[in-house]
Amino acid sequence: MIASGSSRPGLGSTRLVAVAAMLVSAMALGEVRAQTGFDHDGLAKKALEGHIRPGYDKFKGAADTLKSALDEACKARDVKAADRVKAAFRETVLAWSGVEHLKIGPMVDNNRHERILFWPDRQKIGERQVQQILEKQDATALTPAGLQDKSVAVQGLTALEVLLYAKPPASFLADTAEAKFACGYAVAIAQNVAGMAGDVVAAWSKDGSMTALWLKPGAQNPLYKANDGPTSDLVKVFHSGISNVRDGKLLTALGLKKTSPKGPLAPKSKAPFDISGLAVPSIVANLEGALDLFEKGGLAERLAITEKETAALIKSELLVAIGFAKDAAPAGVNAFNDKDATTKLIGMGQPLATAAIAGSEALATSAGLVIGFTADDGD
Repeated sequence: MIASGSSRPGLGSTRLVAVAAMLVSAMALGEVRAQTGFDHDGLAKKALEGHIRPGYDKFKGAADTLKSALDEACKARDVKAADRVKAAFRETVLAWSGVEHLKIGPMVDNNRHERILFWPDRQKIGERQVQQILEKQDATALTPAGLQDKSVAVQGLTALEVLLYAKPPASFLADTAEAKFACGYAVAIAQNVAGMAGDVVAAWSKDGSMTALWLKPGAQNPLYKANDGPTSDLVKVFHSGISNVRDGKLLTALGLKKTSPKGPLAPKSKAPFDISGLAVPSIVANLEGALDLFEKGGLAERLAITEKETAALIKSELLVAIGFAKDAAPAGVNAFNDKDATTKLIGMGQPLATAAIAGSEALATSAGLVIGFTADDGD
């Protein structure tokens, strides 16, 4: 695991490793106990109302604003509108990043997750396919329906980033046929993303299809046969959301990801939204989303019934990691190359490992679940 680069008192890697070991040992000894009569139904409702719906509502609102901003800018052809468009894009990326971990239900259906965020893309497939559409001026890319028949790489926020941050700046608003086509394509992407956000919000609404499955497990439920099913999904997305930041984004972008536990380092690759300088801010939003799930989604409340100190520790470690990321964010597009910024990003590693591994195992044990979690030893 990567060591903490912090010089702050009490945040050294030795302490954090010891804490993680203590938690794992405690669970092995049965000190983290399954709650008698764990309220799975109550947790499902709490997560839905406190985290899932508010998160997706925020994403839909941001996506709708982006759609309107792009449509207006492309019609006006005013380069001064580029800042408004990019501000709306930033808010949409951050809102999406806050729910990115919820890869369940309607977000999995119809490949919505991959259509919104095509990543990892180590071969720059997305950039190349976007460029092919621009070069051919493929008219089928000018409507959401046409986009949905194409590769997932050209439909979502990562594709839109290529269009909005191409050089020269604001080139999508230039008074040329090529720019007008690029703007039309950008509008279609924004409409596509807003449409998917609306579909997901509808699925999780009071009378939505996913809500019925989520709140009413049973033999006739095709997704959740028992009422611990939603709890299992919540613990899994909590774990995977944090691990994806650490192992998928940080380690790879820092060039510290190993090909195997004892193997060589893998080639360095970019984190999502690196082109726009939103890589680190989106990571902050990822972790704030995980913390929101933990606190407002009911996980902390349930865990604290049997393990109050463990619940407090998980929150603390997430806040430490978020603090490091916020400190690195001002470096913008240079965040993964600037010495001071990378030191802070490296410092996120151990707190995230503790929160993801020890935290999710404690949650699973407290809820009486049997879920396997693994870490990339040696990173």
